[in-house]
Amino acid sequence: MSEVILVAVAMSCCFRWIPMFRHVSSGFVIIICAVAASALGAWLYPVKEEEG
Repeated sequence: MSEVILVAVAMSCCFRWIPMFRHVSSGFVIIICAVAASALGAWLYPVKEEEG
């Protein structure tokens, strides 16, 4: 699960320190990082469906 956290932190740092991403507002940075990290988490740790 720590991979998901590391990806979110790395993306946030990229938006802070890479000059071409600095113009993105902080609200959108939070949304982008959260969606990307949650998509990665869903891909790496899928929930198994119960047979019913």
